[in-house]
Amino acid sequence: MAEIDILRAFSRASSTYESHARVQRLCAQDMLGMLDISSPGSVLEVGCGTGLLTRMLIGKFPDAGILACDPSQRMLMEARRMAPARVEFICCSLEELPRNFWELIVSNAALHWAGPLQTTLAMLKDSLCPDGLLAFSYFTRNTYPELAEALSQAAGTEVQLACSGFASADETANEVAKVFKKVQIERKVYIHNFTDIRALLRHIKLTGTRGTGARPKLVWTKGLLDRTQREYLARFGSIRVGYEVVICTAK
Repeated sequence: MAEIDILRAFSRASSTYESHARVQRLCAQDMLGMLDISSPGSVLEVGCGTGLLTRMLIGKFPDAGILACDPSQRMLMEARRMAPARVEFICCSLEELPRNFWELIVSNAALHWAGPLQTTLAMLKDSLCPDGLLAFSYFTRNTYPELAEALSQAAGTEVQLACSGFASADETANEVAKVFKKVQIERKVYIHNFTDIRALLRHIKLTGTRGTGARPKLVWTKGLLDRTQREYLARFGSIRVGYEVVICTAK
C-alpha cells in the first residue's frame, strides 16, 4: 500500500514536478560535479521521473548509451517528451531493473522511497561493472524538521512525516560502507523558503513528495493551517524547510 501511495503521488504531480523541483535540481547538479568518471559507455538511471537528471547526463556524456527507469508511466511520458529519442526509457520498479552490467548507475532524489537502503545498494552493486561507479542523492529523515515540529505543536500530538522512515545521514554513510569499498560522501542542507504554510503544502503536492502522508493522518482544516503557521513563525521566524541530503559516489 505504501508503494502505491508513493507512486500515485508522483504520477499526479507529473506535469508540475519539474517547475517546482528546485532542490532536486540542485542535488542533481551537485551530484554530477562529484562524478569521477570521464566517458562511460553505458549509464543506468534509477528513478528518472520526468528526466530532469537524464537531460543533464546527456549533456555531460553525449556518447553514452543511457537507459532511464521509473515506475510511473505518467512521469515517463513527461521524460520522453523532453528528452532526445536516443535515450531509452522503461517503466519498472527497482526489483524489475534490467539485469546488465553498467559502467555508471545514477539516482537522484529517489532511493529514499525505495525501502531498506542496504538492500537497494546491494541490488545496484550487482548491476555494476567491476570498475563501475554508483552515484546517488538521498534525502535523510532530517528533511522538513521545521514542518514536523510546527505541525506537531499545532496538532497537539507528535506528527511523523513520510521522511521519518528514511535513513539518517550517519546511517546512510554506514550502509554504503558495508556494500562498497571506495566511497565519497557529502552532506548538504538545502533551504527552501515559502510565503506561507499553504504555499509549502502546495509545493509538496505539486512535486509528489508527500509519500505516504503524515502519521497520524490529519485533516487540514483552516484552524490547523492557521495554528501551524503561527507555530512556524513563532519558532523559526519564517516559513522555510530544510532538506538534509547525502550525496554519494561509490565503487
